[in-house]
Amino acid sequence: MIDKGNRAPPVPTGKFDLTSDFPSKTNTRWDQIAGEAVLDTGQGILTATASYRRVEIDNQAEIDGTAAPLFHFLTPTSLRQHQQMGEIVYATSFGDNIDLTVGANIFDQSFTYKEYRQLLTTIFQAGQGHVNHTAGGVFAQADWTFVP
Repeated sequence: MIDKGNRAPPVPTGKFDLTSDFPSKTNTRWDQIAGEAVLDTGQGILTATASYRRVEIDNQAEIDGTAAPLFHFLTPTSLRQHQQMGEIVYATSFGDNIDLTVGANIFDQSFTYKEYRQLLTTIFQAGQGHVNHTAGGVFAQADWTFVP
């Protein structure tokens, strides 16, 4: 058996120091809106949904965690996204035995990422990527209830 003694854990001092030569910061803006409309047609339910989102993030960061200028992400390292989607669904019943749901949807987004790195105060590297993405689909489902 190992005797660990009566060592108490360190007592917090209420002070936290960082060694850094570069201020880190992040600014984020996120806007979105979503809506749904439902219509009872008498024969079934028609539901439409739509949404839009915009995200903007700008940041700079001290990566190496030292007082030396070794590695930083510089402004304007950023991310931009715009996204929208829509869906329409119709649900109905045929008699007491068959429930049917049909619909279609679409999703579209634009996404851009830019990065600026500084290494050892003299090496600067920039990179970026951009994606345009659109996807859509149609769907149907039938539930058939067998009654003995």
